[in-house]
Amino acid sequence: MNLLERYIYSVRHYLPEPLREDVGRELKANIEDELEAMAEQQPDTTETQRQEQILQQFGHPGKIAANYHQPTPLVNAALMPIYIKVLGTTLGLLFALHTLELSLGHVAANDFNLIRFILQLGLGFLDTVVWTFTSVTLIFYGISGTNTEYRWLGYNTWKPGDLAQIHHPWQQIKSSDTFTEMVTNAFLLLVIWQPLWRSAESMAASGYAFSASFASLFPLLTALLVLSLLFNLWCLVKPYWTRTSLSINVVQNLLYAAVLLYLASLDELAVIRPGHDSIVHIDDVNSSLSVGLTLIALYLFYEVFRDTRRLRALASGS
Repeated sequence: MNLLERYIYSVRHYLPEPLREDVGRELKANIEDELEAMAEQQPDTTETQRQEQILQQFGHPGKIAANYHQPTPLVNAALMPIYIKVLGTTLGLLFALHTLELSLGHVAANDFNLIRFILQLGLGFLDTVVWTFTSVTLIFYGISGTNTEYRWLGYNTWKPGDLAQIHHPWQQIKSSDTFTEMVTNAFLLLVIWQPLWRSAESMAASGYAFSASFASLFPLLTALLVLSLLFNLWCLVKPYWTRTSLSINVVQNLLYAAVLLYLASLDELAVIRPGHDSIVHIDDVNSSLSVGLTLIALYLFYEVFRDTRRLRALASGS
């Protein structure tokens, strides 16, 4: 078996059985044509030298085989942007949950060790990453196999009239911003409703708890966060700012700012559970929380001011 035959054999090895014969014949004919042309141009070279030069130009057998038969990806190319977003959002939410659960077990401990905390966080989350990646990939692989992704993505019914009327660069909503807000809202829901997903033993082991005045606002905060999540989903479907979505965002930020300022005015936001000690004085914790909530409220007021100006720009058509 000469060099050319070995090359053809290697290319065939990368191809499915039904394509091997036809591709092998076609490739052999193409290479032989190249060899004949080179023999006329370089008559002083040997057959082996010409084969080596031509095959070097063609490249690795796997590369050539891919030109004749593209391997089927696990996730269809049309689904890949959504797949990446879903995977990133799921991992982000689970990481936030994992960090919260681990932090609550360490924050009141007198023997807190930062290196141990980081190692537990990283190694503990690694298993979650593997299972999440596998599960999400299998789900999207199953969807890809149905050949219906273009239909339920709405590609088959798309019309030019569906294009968004965008007049300003800022009207485009970045999907990364929307997913960050979704993860944040979901994380806050998990924080305030810890009894629903944490065991009684884990709750009892935590040194800190929310004050009664703070806990009384949980239903209101829950309603706001759920509405925010629904708004985030709407922004994913229509990722551009309109007068309607901007108005909703203004009202939402005003409500959040008012609630945060009220929380910042409370005497207590957190308390220490009976029988626990803390390396940080509870007054310092409440003071830091109040300052943080006030700063967030001020930023939300800035967003209200910014979005109000944008609303005027859209209304005037400028």
